[in-house]
Amino acid sequence: MDHQPCGTAKEQGPAPPPPPPQPKVQYSAQPRIYASAPRKLPPGSREAGVKPGEQPAVHSAAVPPEIQRILRVMAGAEPLEQEVDEFVGKKTDKSYRLLEEMLTKLLLELDSIETGGQDGVRQARKESVHRIQAILEKLERKGL
Repeated sequence: MDHQPCGTAKEQGPAPPPPPPQPKVQYSAQPRIYASAPRKLPPGSREAGVKPGEQPAVHSAAVPPEIQRILRVMAGAEPLEQEVDEFVGKKTDKSYRLLEEMLTKLLLELDSIETGGQDGVRQARKESVHRIQAILEKLERKGL
């Protein structure tokens, strides 16, 4: 007597759906900013607190360490802004929450920078805070 399975492959039902695509933003560790790497700015953009026609001296000893910290924070904001520009989704998405958290951490980093009564540092920090807040607002508008 031949024994056959209780059903054929067609009778077992449809195959399970493929797993959902992974969100574009996934970090296994906090991104690091290396001060020794030269930065390239898109044409027409400029550093916070730097007037048009002036070159920011990022590696100069004459630049106060507070300004260098502000520049490093803003260097971290650039790739996040690009991800915000490309973001499509809801406020409940993991990628939305991650972007929002990373931008908020940059604001906290800027908040921890002491101005020491230097107007230039205060102005650069203020402009940087406004820039990151604008990126956060853009993210909020894009979240459905």
